[in-house]
Amino acid sequence: MATSRRSLRGRRRGLVVSGAVLGLLLVLGLADSVASPFLLLGVVSSGTLGLLGWHSRRTRAARQEAERVARSCQVLAGQLRVGRIPVEALATAAEDCPSLAEVVSAQRIGADVSAALRSASRKPGAAGLASLASAWYLAERSGAPMAAAAEHVSTQLADAARLRRAVSAELAPARATGKLLAALPLVGIAMGFLMGGHPDEFLLVHPLGRWCLAMGISLACLGVLWTEVLAERVERRTR
Repeated sequence: MATSRRSLRGRRRGLVVSGAVLGLLLVLGLADSVASPFLLLGVVSSGTLGLLGWHSRRTRAARQEAERVARSCQVLAGQLRVGRIPVEALATAAEDCPSLAEVVSAQRIGADVSAALRSASRKPGAAGLASLASAWYLAERSGAPMAAAAEHVSTQLADAARLRRAVSAELAPARATGKLLAALPLVGIAMGFLMGGHPDEFLLVHPLGRWCLAMGISLACLGVLWTEVLAERVERRTR
């Protein structure tokens, strides 16, 4: 039932996006030659800013969740080292991690803890819980001590968090360079004014100039988005 609801929401979201795209194409097709470049410019600029903002919020939330999962696994390993039983240790570790709190709630109603951990690991940033789910499953089935397995998972997640921060720091200059290159056309226009020219008369009044302005800014926005795509691919491979 939950899967079908998610599928239905996905289809509705797809229909909304498709309708918005078709509506945009219709507006662009009906717009006259004067308004079309500026309409394209507004749509592309606002769309790029919206995508960058959405991606930034999504990435920040995933990183925060990954940090919470790593800290919670460290707490879990520490609780197990001092002799607490796994269920109590998990409840203590879940105090700072909503994903683990859902697992504890599932455990209290008799659900399988390892299955609940695997389900929680599908959330953005919580992939580390999949390793904890495997450790929990093996400990339950084999009777092996959970403390050593939790310690191994905790160390693994801490190393992954350090690698993630290092990769993000290395990619920050590339992302900044992409945004700087996108702003260079504005520098060129400013230089045209300083040299005594009037680029605004060509870019804002002449039909060819309007289309050049719209396409130039569109290509600059595309370059910024492509830089983010490449950076995201690198980060995904490190994960």
